[in-house]
Amino acid sequence: MSPGDPAPPRGAAVPGGPAIAGDPAERSERGTETDLGHPERVEPQQESSGAPPAGEEAAPPAGEAEEQERAAPSGAWVSPADGTLSSGFGPRWGTFHNGVDIANEIGTPVRAGSSGTVISSGPASGYGLWVRVEHPDSTISVYGHIDSSGVEVGQDVGTGEQIATMGNRGNSTGPHLHYQIEVGGEPVDPEQFYADRGARLLG
Repeated sequence: MSPGDPAPPRGAAVPGGPAIAGDPAERSERGTETDLGHPERVEPQQESSGAPPAGEEAAPPAGEAEEQERAAPSGAWVSPADGTLSSGFGPRWGTFHNGVDIANEIGTPVRAGSSGTVISSGPASGYGLWVRVEHPDSTISVYGHIDSSGVEVGQDVGTGEQIATMGNRGNSTGPHLHYQIEVGGEPVDPEQFYADRGARLLG
């Protein structure tokens, strides 16, 4: 759920079962509204200041080599998180939903949809906590309702690199990722955006 979506009354149960993919009319989220919280900062690992012996290349930090092997080519787009599509782009509950919601458990890894530079990382009204990444073609991807951020403003991230964990902060009715794509400053349908590039939003 994103800013502008009507929130259920505080303390009231929200009808519907677990989020499932399918017809938009059948998609729902489960939970209740939660209070805004402050992020639990996850500081990036410090790089070693030691130089490798002459003629030898420095080994990448633990886990980085494996991450690089899984990373897609620069400019490609990958799924931002594992889960089910619980809400699509477009009109919803009398308002307009500017992205898609991907539901899963709190702590599920959230990945950069494509390579770029972090332009926002921290509290955001309605979203609770978010990360925004600007990509080389000026497209911006938004990751809202996250539980924790692992990146800082100005940091470069690779395609598929973990940047956060899924949460339930802000105006949210259950654990999920609000994923938004902006082209020319305007939100576009992430499903169509991915399809136009031969990419899959989920899976």
